[in-house]
This record gives sequence, structure tokens and C-alpha cells, in this order.
Amino acid sequence: MNKKSRLILVDGSAYIFRAYYGLPPMNRADGTPINAVFGFTNMLVKLIEDYSDDKMIVIFDAARENFRNEIYPEYKANRANKTAFNRYQEFASLEDEQDSMRRQFGRVIQYLNCLPVTTLSIDNVEADDIMAYIANEIYTDDKNRVTICSTDRDFLQLVNNRISVWSPIKKKMYTPSVMQEEFGFSSKNYLLYRSFIGDKSDNIPGLKGVGPKSLIKYFPVFSEDRELTVEEIVQYANDVDKKYKVHSLVSENKELLELNYKLMQ
Repeated sequence: MNKKSRLILVDGSAYIFRAYYGLPPMNRADGTPINAVFGFTNMLVKLIEDYSDDKMIVIFDAARENFRNEIYPEYKANRANKTAFNRYQEFASLEDEQDSMRRQFGRVIQYLNCLPVTTLSIDNVEADDIMAYIANEIYTDDKNRVTICSTDRDFLQLVNNRISVWSPIKKKMYTPSVMQEEFGFSSKNYLLYRSFIGDKSDNIPGLKGVGPKSLIKYFPVFSEDRELTVEEIVQYANDVDKKYKVHSLVSENKELLELNYKLMQ
């Protein structure tokens, strides 16, 4: 494969937040905070070294609210009044912390303009959706490959023979075979699985007591190598001869599953 045909999409928002909250407070001699700048640039330079022959786009969020808030007003509402780590309360107020983050973000953008990467953000669109659109709708030639670099597990729904996801936390590249090995089902149904478990970080509730193993055990169709729908899973729960609690739970929560599917797609 010609490496130059590969596109690297970096979840800039996830990387900078990981750097900011993953490192202790750091300041220059004049008091300027630099922990996010230091952590982000270190991680990005490592990516540039690893993918020096490839095209790279670093993408940032530019959406306080979007269509998800319209269909579910509580979307990400849990993020409004909490800080990532309690230890930050020892050093600054929430306002000081937000100001520090804004100042460092501006510095990061300046540095990115000096590096061999493209940066991108679109008003009122989450970085996740931009990256998914580029991978699925723009960079679509079968000879081309896309690697998404992010800590966000929702990207795993995009994995196929052309799109892979690099997890900087697990140091793991997710491909269709890796997805099958780790979860026991195809990446084609990862979004459906996420609809069951929800996402606490985005304030999306799931169904209690439902996980990968129980899905495969009580819904054998989940392990088939084809894309399932919420409708099919609910219909299976309604028609199965020997019913368990999880079948009733699914039958009674079709609307929740459909909502979660839309929110996380």
C-alpha cells in the first residue's frame, strides 16, 4: 500500500483535554500555564513522526449545541458544572481553570500553524461528526485508508476494511479483526451496542445490566456478520421463545434505544 494514500484524522479536542487534565498544573517562570500546550505538542509530534509520510488533519470542536441538543436537551448537560479532577480545586477556581484552558488553546493553534498538518473546525459541528464525514463521505476511494486517532470509543462504529482507529490510551489499533476479538461481534454493530450501554460522559443513559457478553448470550444474532437495527433486536426480544429479564427490558425500551442510536451515530 502506498502510505501517501493514507489520511490521519486527529481528534484535537480530545487530545488537548487529555493533556490538560492528564498532567499536573505546569507554569512558565512568568506564571503562564503550559501543561496542555506541553502535553498536546508532545503527543502530536509523536504522531507526526509515526505518520510522517501521510496527510494529517487535526480537528477541533466548534459546537456548544447542535442537533443532538434539539432531540435530547440533556445531551452533555452533566458537563456544565463539573471539573475533570478534584485536585484542580486546590489550585484554581472553575473560572480560572477555564481561562487557563482558553489561553493554552490559543497557543496550541499558533504552534499547529507551524507544523506540517492541516487544522479544521466548523461552527456548530462536533469534531466527531466532521471526522466521520471526512472518512465516510469524502475520502472514500477503496485504495485510500483512514486512521482516526482518538480516545473516544464512539469512533469504533466506523471501523471497516478502510477505516481504523488508534487508541492512544490502549496503544491499540482497532481493525475489523481486533473489534471481533475484543467485543465478540462485528464493528458493524458497535453503534447498536453503544445504544444499549449509553455514555455517561455525554449524559446518555443506557439499559442497566446489558453488556457485550449478555448481548451475545441473549441475542445470538448480535454475533452475525451483518448490520442489525434497533427494530430487529426489539423484534427478536418480542418473539424469542424463552424470555429472560433482558428481553423484557429491551422490549420496553425501544424508544430509548432509538434515541441513543441517533445521538451516538
